[in-house]
Amino acid sequence: MVKIDYPKELHIFVSIYVSVDMPQTLSDHLYKSKFSLTLVHKASKAIIKKGAIQLDKDSTKLTESEKLTLKLFEYFTSLQRVLQDIENVLVFLKIDTKKIRKVHPLLDTDEEYYKYHFENYIIRVISLQDIVGKLGNILYKTNIDDEKCNGYNFKEELKKNGNPKHSYISAILEQSIDVKKVRHKKLHRGIAEINNLRGVVFWDDLEKATSKKFDKILHEMSAGDLSIQINEIEKETVKIIDLIIEFFDNSLDELNNI
Repeated sequence: MVKIDYPKELHIFVSIYVSVDMPQTLSDHLYKSKFSLTLVHKASKAIIKKGAIQLDKDSTKLTESEKLTLKLFEYFTSLQRVLQDIENVLVFLKIDTKKIRKVHPLLDTDEEYYKYHFENYIIRVISLQDIVGKLGNILYKTNIDDEKCNGYNFKEELKKNGNPKHSYISAILEQSIDVKKVRHKKLHRGIAEINNLRGVVFWDDLEKATSKKFDKILHEMSAGDLSIQINEIEKETVKIIDLIIEFFDNSLDELNNI
């Protein structure tokens, strides 16, 4: 029996194609845009052709257009992976830490647990705008060095070229500006205050530190405060996705011209 090693992009394409009809998730939300459906359609043809070339069934080489399409698809699936990571962060944030301690009894404090996952959210949500910049760089042929390209310098390049679509990127950047400030402090100072946890009292940690028991209502109030903050970052992510979709759906002509 001959084992066929299909190109890795085909496995990604199949998972994305299936996810379109699955229950709504953050990444599913992204793939309901006109841009994503058009890109997946274009990429699927290039992926199949690439597979045929690898299997020596077709001597034709990929065109420059097909190579660019696959590069776009690669970055677009990176957006999906980041959104899946954010979904995982939300899952962990919503789990009662008492259940976590049954699996990881050495967990230090509730505060450190939530801080760790909120920091993960911050890192990943900022990476969304940088990936969008790399996608836009290909679509709009702004010729920024790929490794140095991010949302900010892509926006500036569009602005410099007099392209009004820089406003879409500005909106994406502005939506997460506060998050970026926290990330900047974390990267350059090693510590940063998580605004979402400001004012939240971790009564279990205090009980452990003081050997005292506090009223149940205090625990419930803190749990409610945490739930509000978790819902806020979920809503914030959806807003960012909507802005990303708006930019891409207004870039269909650029995609079709590749």
